[in-house]
Amino acid sequence: MNKRLYNAMNWREIEGVLYGDLPHPEKLLGVHPHGKRAIVQAYMPGAAQLVLLHEKGETPMEEMDTGFFAAFLEDAKADYRFRISMQSGETLEFSDPYAFPPQLEEGFLEAFTTGQCLRAYQQLGAHPHKVRTSGGKTIKGTLFALWAPGADAVQLVVERFSFLMIRHDESGIFELFLPLELKGRTYRFRLRRGSSLMDRVDPFGTERIRGFSGVTGELTKKHPSFHFEGKSIRIRRVRPNGTESIKELVRQTKELGFTHLLTGFSDEGSLFAPDEERGKLSFYAELVRECHGSGLGILLDWRIDGFAAAREHFSRFDGTALFEHEDGRRGYRSYDDRFLYQYQSIQVRNYLLSGAFFLIEELGADGIYAPNLGSVLYLDYRKAPGEWLPNFMGENVDRDALSLIQECNQALCAAHPEALRLSDIGAIWKEATGAPEGEGLGFQLTSNEDFARDFPVFLSLSDAERAGAWSKLLSGLHYAFVEPRFLKLSRPDAGLFTLAAAFAMFSPGQKLFILDEIAPEEESYLKRLFAFWEKESFLSEADEEPESLAFINHVSSRQLALSFIRKGKRKKDRLFITVNFSSADRRFNFGVDSAGHYERIFSSAGEENVRYTALKRECDDKEYCVETEIAPYTLQVYRHKPFTQAEEKRFRMQALEEQIGETEKSYLELKRDRDAFLLEQRRILKRKEEAMEAVETELAALKKQLEELSRPGGGK
Repeated sequence: MNKRLYNAMNWREIEGVLYGDLPHPEKLLGVHPHGKRAIVQAYMPGAAQLVLLHEKGETPMEEMDTGFFAAFLEDAKADYRFRISMQSGETLEFSDPYAFPPQLEEGFLEAFTTGQCLRAYQQLGAHPHKVRTSGGKTIKGTLFALWAPGADAVQLVVERFSFLMIRHDESGIFELFLPLELKGRTYRFRLRRGSSLMDRVDPFGTERIRGFSGVTGELTKKHPSFHFEGKSIRIRRVRPNGTESIKELVRQTKELGFTHLLTGFSDEGSLFAPDEERGKLSFYAELVRECHGSGLGILLDWRIDGFAAAREHFSRFDGTALFEHEDGRRGYRSYDDRFLYQYQSIQVRNYLLSGAFFLIEELGADGIYAPNLGSVLYLDYRKAPGEWLPNFMGENVDRDALSLIQECNQALCAAHPEALRLSDIGAIWKEATGAPEGEGLGFQLTSNEDFARDFPVFLSLSDAERAGAWSKLLSGLHYAFVEPRFLKLSRPDAGLFTLAAAFAMFSPGQKLFILDEIAPEEESYLKRLFAFWEKESFLSEADEEPESLAFINHVSSRQLALSFIRKGKRKKDRLFITVNFSSADRRFNFGVDSAGHYERIFSSAGEENVRYTALKRECDDKEYCVETEIAPYTLQVYRHKPFTQAEEKRFRMQALEEQIGETEKSYLELKRDRDAFLLEQRRILKRKEEAMEAVETELAALKKQLEELSRPGGGK
């Protein structure tokens, strides 16, 4: 062993390297002046031999301890590289990672820890990186950075190599530039806190592989391509597993008539990497490209509702409650075993905000969809007394989460006004689509949760039960215009898909269908349904206007039938809709204001092009009545077709003839009544006359008797 080399080394700090608890390895490793020369030290476990390659030749390095190598170098400013002969027989060459100064962008550390940082993913995580040396050479490699303020030291483990990372003390961020192009390789971080070692995946990593993160390289950036601007949207939500055909999924979705595809890639909590069973990020990047190439918009989940408690890589990430709350009454959701984020932490907020911008700017999504916000905004959401803590004002609202959502929507609207922003908070938050200030969240659309909750329940009931639950059917319609909303429809039970889809389409609001698999007959039906909707363009133009919906009869709970009108801005834009929610055929009448024909132009049961003529008879407080027949579990759409001049003349003549006939009938009935009355009166008169004659006869006889008695001697 070279004693001069041995004596020049700081063995106390070397122990820190060997035990992996040195926060500033750059002070020991790499090249450092030593008198007129320099000393180069490297820690390479698994290496059999290290050689310094420099301008003047080669210098073998001596293994001073297991895996720890050192050598003198004549020129401290000389560029050098390592040639590493592994014990496995493999030979590698690369520059010394500790020969480079810190590489994170100036100002990033302060922005991430003290202010707003919307694109933290551009610095944290693993990224291809280039360094220009003092000698003018360009060194390509990979820059790693991790936020772990609770860790004493962090090792970067890249497959069989490990490197101590350099700590920025004030921010708690560790970084290291590895002069190796590592696309396709796996890595993870080994954190030390006290005597504890913790293996962790990268929170900003974009790929997960069996407990490791993957280096994916840079994505092809593409900003949103679909502009909402009040258009009618039909969203299909799917949950791909990363193995299906992207082209087939996009083709089917587009041909069905959907305008958007909605998906997410992590249930466990990562904002940047798909769960392992859901494929690689490249799958979703390709899905975005294919959607845009087909003229289909794509939305991605922005999940800020925490992470799975079983995901040990996030909970107590650095040995402290870094991402979650320390107190489970604020940070734990028992009903699905999930930790909520620590929304007041500046760094966690920047992590979450960056997740939204990553979806838009890196993957090229056309918008975000924020699910499960009820549990984010309400501290007592699905919690019993004693399981939650109020905020500092004694409220059940998480004001930090509220301001985070507002901040995200403000920032996205400013940077990408064309991007859609949707949530599922619904009616449990009054101003979900209000301006992002005060109580407003700033979303463009929110779900009609009354419909999403009550409609499937209503459909699952028997006929008798539906009659008693009629209000569940109407609840979603009554609140359709409180604020801009979309209807969320899951596949119903009992084979009622055609009815459910049609009712959702003709109810007011944008549409979201949760459909992974679609049977051939359903595919055909949806094409027909959406094509009809597109043809009747006024439906989408006025879909969010309160005047676009008018009930005709919504109180026929016994019949389990409903009728209403969908209106456009022009008087002629009217469709009359009847729905049979029962399992039996119905004769169902609906009232209208105008004479003419009412033609059935759509039926979920397929029976179309049937014409009915309105009858001049009061119905549903209307002047005319349309008598129809409707099959079980069927929705029908009618259009009013006014009479032609000839039909109008014929109808008026027919009406006059009917009126004349009715008048003549009334006249004859009155005449019969009169004649019967007169006949009866004559009979009464005759009986009166006969009675009078009898009385006159009796009177004459009585008078005669009186006269005889009044004569002298009379009565003897």
